[in-house]
Amino acid sequence: MTLRRFATAAALTALALNLAACVSLFPKAKPSQLYSFNTAVAAAAAAPKPPAVAVLRAPTQFTRSAATDRILTRTGTQEAYIAEARWAAPASILFDEALSAAFDNSAVRLATRGEPGPTDAVLRVEVRTFEANYKDGAAAAPTAIVDARATLIQVKTREVIGTRMFHAEHKANDNRTGPIVDAYDAAVGDLMNQLVRWTTDTVKPANAP
Repeated sequence: MTLRRFATAAALTALALNLAACVSLFPKAKPSQLYSFNTAVAAAAAAPKPPAVAVLRAPTQFTRSAATDRILTRTGTQEAYIAEARWAAPASILFDEALSAAFDNSAVRLATRGEPGPTDAVLRVEVRTFEANYKDGAAAAPTAIVDARATLIQVKTREVIGTRMFHAEHKANDNRTGPIVDAYDAAVGDLMNQLVRWTTDTVKPANAP
């Protein structure tokens, strides 16, 4: 190796070492905290086994700004997301998972497309509000609000047998991410309980008179 080639190789090696050192000094982004629902849903007291009716769950429609894994807040007409905090999955997916779990101990079996077996009705849910609302100003603890419209359609006749708006809200204990997520969780649980009771009361087996 000539002296010039040796000097060039040494310079390249030194440059690579310096770049590696620089990379290690770059600031690292603070990881986002991930949150999910731990919804407590009241079990039906006298739910028959197996469930008396089966309801097909249509894909849930979700408000666009809240459908992602960002945790949505609202102050007046302004929307914002909580920094360095996300849902463990898109909120629309977590909502569907909570909806399925809510029917586990009810008199209704909630089915999804592709599952075998007959169904008595189709349940369509449209989530219109899913936010932590700063009703009392940005300095106060927000209120988690969930609004949804549900429609039940009888499979045999394609007739709408019921439609209803559901509302649930729960004020956070503090203006911090943890209590805000807890408020979301409580509001989702309340809405799920309302939805299960209404569905159970509205749908009848296909062979019922």
